[in-house]
Amino acid sequence: MNKKKGVALAIIAALFYSLISVCVKWIGGVLPTVEILLFRGLVMWIVGCSTMLVQRQKLDNRKLPLLMARGLSGAFGALTYYAAVASIPLAETMALVNLSPFVISVLAAIFLKEKIHRWHVIALLISFAGALVIIRPGFSTVQVGYLIALASAFITGCSYTMVRKLKQDVDTQTIVFWYNAMTVAVALPVTLLKGFVMPQGLVWVKLLCLGLCSLLFNYFNTASYQYASAGEISIYTYLSIIFSSLIGIFLWKEHLVLSTVIGIVLILAGAYCSFVAKKPTGEKAVEGTKADGAFGAKKEDP
Repeated sequence: MNKKKGVALAIIAALFYSLISVCVKWIGGVLPTVEILLFRGLVMWIVGCSTMLVQRQKLDNRKLPLLMARGLSGAFGALTYYAAVASIPLAETMALVNLSPFVISVLAAIFLKEKIHRWHVIALLISFAGALVIIRPGFSTVQVGYLIALASAFITGCSYTMVRKLKQDVDTQTIVFWYNAMTVAVALPVTLLKGFVMPQGLVWVKLLCLGLCSLLFNYFNTASYQYASAGEISIYTYLSIIFSSLIGIFLWKEHLVLSTVIGIVLILAGAYCSFVAKKPTGEKAVEGTKADGAFGAKKEDP
């Protein structure tokens, strides 16, 4: 394995993951959130089907109910994520949504009987404290956007816990196919019922950018795991929080308040604690990190 190349690809993937959020925020004031989700789902579904046809790969539907449940949860996780992006600053959205790995660790311990280590509990508490600092709960009403971002983190955590279960029996292409298929199945009727808004002019370019960023994120994210183990590079996913903060400041003048900075630092500290706890210490450990972990699972396009 070439760890340096894997790290470089993971950093590029984190950048494109941030750019997906930028595109969603860019389009959000023009098209309904569910319609943005529909366009993204269609692009990814068509690309996925084309790839499977070229590779002559068949769907493995042995766990169809769980595949559909995972697809539904993934679709609602993406929908709430897009809605949060449109309503609160990018940096805060990315920080809160990136709590999903902590949700996975808890759910995997409860439902999959996976062991949760002491450092993971500490990391969870640190990151939860960071989320509270960002949300700034008090006597005033908490902004709805923060609650939507937390809902996205929880739903996404549920979705990835199902992925952990499915990967014991089903290949990745089948899981991704049903994720994109269920996204279209959810978004299409809602879009038609609410009234389809035809994109005009520059909006088509923005949608194209969203599809392109999604494809490039998936490409670089997948490629990074071919050169380094998940345990070695999963921490670099959190760079998307930094990238989003900088882009938000540059494009939308979203200057960060002190509490947001402190909250982001706490969430990153929690992620680092978990990363250090899972860091491989030798050849056997390196082999072990090839399996998905709470902070070692490949992230998919939101």
